[in-house]
Amino acid sequence: LSSTPGANAALGGAGVPAPRHGCSRTKWRYCVTSCQSAMARDVKNGDKEFQPLLLESSIDQERKKENGCKAAFRRFFLMHKNPTFALDAELSFRAAFFCTILGLPFLIPKGTSEAIDAFTAFGLYKTSVVFFCIFNLGRSYGATLQSCSHGMLGATIAVLHTWVLYTIFPDGVTADSPAYVFWFGAFEGVLFLLAMLFLNVSMPTKIFSISNFIVWWMGFLKPGVVNFNFPGSNDWDWQNDTGLACFFTTWIGAALALAASLVPYPLYSLDTALHHAIEITEKLPLTWDRMIEYMSSDSRNSYSADQVYRNIVRLSKLSRSLKGHIDTSWWECFGFGKSQRVRRQLRCLDTAMHYSYDGVRAVWGSASDVDWDDDHNKIMAQIKPDLLATVARSRDLLQSCMQIVQAGTPAEMDKERTRDLIKKTKEADAKLYATFKLSRSTLKHSLSNLDAEGGANHEYVLTVLLPHVLGFNISCYVHTLEDFAEQLLETPEQSRWRVVDTTLHVKDLFAAFDKQSVSFAARAMASILTAFVIGFFGYRDLVTPYNASIANTAALVLSKYAGSAIIQNVKRIQGIVLGMVVGQIIHAIFESCAWWNWLPLVVVVFVYTGLTMFLAHSSSKYAYLGSLAASFGLSGLISGKCAPLNSHIAVDKAGSYDGVINNILACAVVVAWDFILSPGRASDDATVKLDACYDLIDSILKSHFDKTIDQVPERSDTLHDMTDTAHELGEHASHEPRFEKTEWRGATFDYTVNRLHHMRFSLRSLESCMSQSFHRGGARNPVLMALLGTQIFPKIGDFIRAKLGVVRELCKLFVHDTTERFPLLDNTNVTKEFNAEGEALVGELMTEISQEKLPAAGSSTAYLREDAFCQICMAVGSIRGINKDLRLIQHNLLRE
Repeated sequence: LSSTPGANAALGGAGVPAPRHGCSRTKWRYCVTSCQSAMARDVKNGDKEFQPLLLESSIDQERKKENGCKAAFRRFFLMHKNPTFALDAELSFRAAFFCTILGLPFLIPKGTSEAIDAFTAFGLYKTSVVFFCIFNLGRSYGATLQSCSHGMLGATIAVLHTWVLYTIFPDGVTADSPAYVFWFGAFEGVLFLLAMLFLNVSMPTKIFSISNFIVWWMGFLKPGVVNFNFPGSNDWDWQNDTGLACFFTTWIGAALALAASLVPYPLYSLDTALHHAIEITEKLPLTWDRMIEYMSSDSRNSYSADQVYRNIVRLSKLSRSLKGHIDTSWWECFGFGKSQRVRRQLRCLDTAMHYSYDGVRAVWGSASDVDWDDDHNKIMAQIKPDLLATVARSRDLLQSCMQIVQAGTPAEMDKERTRDLIKKTKEADAKLYATFKLSRSTLKHSLSNLDAEGGANHEYVLTVLLPHVLGFNISCYVHTLEDFAEQLLETPEQSRWRVVDTTLHVKDLFAAFDKQSVSFAARAMASILTAFVIGFFGYRDLVTPYNASIANTAALVLSKYAGSAIIQNVKRIQGIVLGMVVGQIIHAIFESCAWWNWLPLVVVVFVYTGLTMFLAHSSSKYAYLGSLAASFGLSGLISGKCAPLNSHIAVDKAGSYDGVINNILACAVVVAWDFILSPGRASDDATVKLDACYDLIDSILKSHFDKTIDQVPERSDTLHDMTDTAHELGEHASHEPRFEKTEWRGATFDYTVNRLHHMRFSLRSLESCMSQSFHRGGARNPVLMALLGTQIFPKIGDFIRAKLGVVRELCKLFVHDTTERFPLLDNTNVTKEFNAEGEALVGELMTEISQEKLPAAGSSTAYLREDAFCQICMAVGSIRGINKDLRLIQHNLLRE
């Protein structure tokens, strides 16, 4: 099974082995559709015809085969037309349905149902259960369970701590109590806030614990009715106890949120992870096929390049999301059984596909803007069938590996088939190298031996560079896949149940005492205490005394950066006001207790919740606003009040206005302390992180061109994480207030970060071609050591680092916050043309290689990745890729 007739002929018509029978419940039944999906990739229009843009994948076929409730649901939400809309709409429908169920005890008037009246009479069921469900419903069962567990942990900590506080002083602060009771409560509350803010627990746990405790802390300090008593005490009333009510509503809200992710059919993170893994294993060989077809054409075809780029973008999105789904799926199995084995193997697959995707990007970076001549076409025409055959073998092996991944433990038949496919893949890889050597011998320069008479001049190396870069990366790709397959087979059989140590060590609780965490905790502490003091004393008629809502809100709107806090607070006020007003208007229309009023109100609650939750799930920009509009709107809709016929309920406009004032005061307090205890501007932090990226790249290049180091460092993934952080900081910087400073150059900053992120693929290629194992990191191979022994190759490293330094200095433009002329523009280096000098150095290197005896392909060389000239071409291609990225950054900065 292959992409072209040429590859089919090279394989002798071989196909994917038939899937084994008896596959009862595998989450995405890949083995059933693998043969059909591979057959859909056959091309019947000849070698030079490209495949159609849209192919029916196994995922599409799986959706067609769905039946019953799941198929009806997905078709109703137009999954066949727009999967993204369908998933968001379905999740919103689930949220609306279960929130309506949670609100029924408050929507149905008293006296309508004795069972509902008896349930609400207990006094433990509160409207906050709806809020908990809204804010903790995730996109999968695992995500929902993770969020609910953090929320329940926070609420539990707050309840237990308050119970202890009331155990010591059962009556709290009263008019007759000694002063030390008040000061003990105040001091103990401050200690609780310090502990929750500084200890290394999740942010949802911090928020739920602090927001709940603040309300009860204010109640302890306020003389009046005591609603908290320690269980077992004489005054404890389980029906009216606030702590028990919090437990009850939290657990009910969590149960309904989990039910929403399970009914009418479960939304498992592991299903989504398998779904994405299947699509990756389909897209990756297809992308290689398209790349081969593109580079085999007579000349560069921009439309064919668009097809390749389209697949690359899709692969990037899938590879980024796969890891998150694998992580979240732990909550669906807790590290036990078959699901855990599938997770572990998916993690290995993710690593292998991550390496392979980097190879695709490395080839694309070399081929996307380079023209080719007759020699390029000649060598590609000869090696194309074997390239396609090798990729086709890798596709067969990938499909076999996916069956093992889904099964969790390989059956003996799976092992035999996979070993046979590994052997055939290696044979195809070896045949590719033999064809490659034969095709090179027919060209005007003999490249089978690097010290041959006449050598390999600079221009000719660039002519045949792309076929060698392509062949090297495909050979490395199948090598990575073979290692992954062998790892699956070598994994020992494990018992059905396996305990995973998830113990939180004491030292982990204190792991957050870094500068940024301490700064955040200090600002949060100051904001919450200030808001608490304002609410405790009140202010005239504007703020009533003993008002905990200001501090409660302040705990919910904390942010790392002032600019983000302002934007978040504005959205919070918008969501609160929108929810309050809409809730009151709708409730005023349907305020009667008659059935013809409360029944339509139930429908309106369902529709309103669905619309606002769709906004929360479908828009990253307005997600927070949508959640707040849903929760505060429902607070008015399910108030539990209705009026008899021919009467009405007075709208609490004053209470709503007080709520708006409290929220605005809380936001103002948070913003004020963000500026007083400013941790630094987001733009400054973004620039510092960008400079750290340059520093890391310089360190990597220095080690790569240092002949005293015998190990290849593996740090391209570190650069990946650092560029992601820089991009996030740049997003924060775009929202911060600039005041006297000029506008943040957000588009230019994003472009610079993206090019540095792209440079990672060139660095990855250097790591691969310089390593003996052809993976990232490890001992250096003899070809690299020989190159480092030349005079020119270390000079190339110095040249790249010098170019990097110029671009690094030019990036100080991001901290140039005035309209005055940028001083570095007077530096002649920033406008110097480095490209000609770099190409000249590459030419001198090839001349020196021609004169020196470097390790050449010997009898032990079996695969293309082991070929000396191929490794040199990959190194040269990586160097040119780095120079290209630096050149583009420099151009973009100078245009700014």
